[in-house]
Amino acid sequence: MRTSSGRRAVVALSFSVSVGAGCTAPPMTPGSRATVADQVVAVLEPPPDPCAAAGAWHPLAALPLPGRVDHTAVWTGTEMVMWGGTQDPRHPMGDGARYAPETDSWQLTSTRLAPRERDDHAAVWTGREMIVWGGNAYSEAEEKLATGARYDPAENTWRATPPSGLSARDDPRAVWTGTEMIVWGGRDAAGHADTGARYAPARDRWRPVSHHRAPAAREDHTAVWTGTEMIVWGGWNGADDARDYALGGGRYDPSTDTWRPMSAIGAPEPREDHAAIWTGTEMIVWGGVVREGVPSVRHQRGTGGRYTPATDTWSPLTLGDAPGAREDAVVVWTGDEMIVWGGQRDEVPLESGARYLPALDTWCALPSTDAPTARRDHAGVWTGGSLLLWGGRDPAGAYLATGASYRPQPIAER
Repeated sequence: MRTSSGRRAVVALSFSVSVGAGCTAPPMTPGSRATVADQVVAVLEPPPDPCAAAGAWHPLAALPLPGRVDHTAVWTGTEMVMWGGTQDPRHPMGDGARYAPETDSWQLTSTRLAPRERDDHAAVWTGREMIVWGGNAYSEAEEKLATGARYDPAENTWRATPPSGLSARDDPRAVWTGTEMIVWGGRDAAGHADTGARYAPARDRWRPVSHHRAPAAREDHTAVWTGTEMIVWGGWNGADDARDYALGGGRYDPSTDTWRPMSAIGAPEPREDHAAIWTGTEMIVWGGVVREGVPSVRHQRGTGGRYTPATDTWSPLTLGDAPGAREDAVVVWTGDEMIVWGGQRDEVPLESGARYLPALDTWCALPSTDAPTARRDHAGVWTGGSLLLWGGRDPAGAYLATGASYRPQPIAER
């Protein structure tokens, strides 16, 4: 162990060796390795500190596009593709760009045959293309969309997807299964949606998602893909000033086109605008907001939970050293850790974050040195080695056209 000064502590251990009946203890000589009473000096090394050498921030190259919020970003394996978004008063955008970390450079995405400008849409990466669907377009009034398109970065080309059969909506959630994009939920002209559809790019065809035993209608929920199921959790429905958070989750199996409910025992408090990631064995949800009263007052949360589908059980996350309560943060899974950064609390954008290590149930603060400007409603991806962030809105209300990368030190090197 180490003292408060950081020096190694030398510990002297004294022990005795029992000598059985009929046995004679060996002679006690200066060179004896075992004696009846001996002192052993051991230097005890502490386990590595998981929060040491947390990594570093670096700015991204400048991008000649306007700043924005409510855009989407996907990771292709070599590039981050960012598209869409808006500024207030509602000014949706139909442009985007690709960022290559290897060269710290941007390339604008083609606008030829690009889908209509929008925000609050869904986006997935298929391994070859980015697919966007739904969202809001604005002219004189809000206009929800039921259209989508496929972007091929290798060719820098767009092509439209066929009609999905779904109502036009914003804030849908989507996952990629390996062969299909599954879209579910959101808010349409009639209110909140509890319908979904599946799009197979190889066949350029949509199929409906079963409505039988589907979760209650909602928006601002989360969805993760486990490898066999889509898990939907959280969100809200009801009027803006009468929000309803009494919503359970649901698990959708596309191989059988069936839903089944999730246990609510031990689950976190229902909420919206939270984050969810899949670790390979668990879904971890964290953060978000609950709006209470009429008119509603926002109360951000700094809590979460871990859901294990194999046992249909929830377990808590430690609150020790967790980042402050927030909503609209960027949250990614690295393969070992969940990283949380930015977001807002009480309408104030944040410039802080933390790493959560599920194996140790431990939080570690992210470094503040060279961290990007505080922001909310930004977009981010995990590259396999770094977190990339871009866009968002700062505390002064400005729309940011800047970004940053955060590279944690690999666990093996800590």
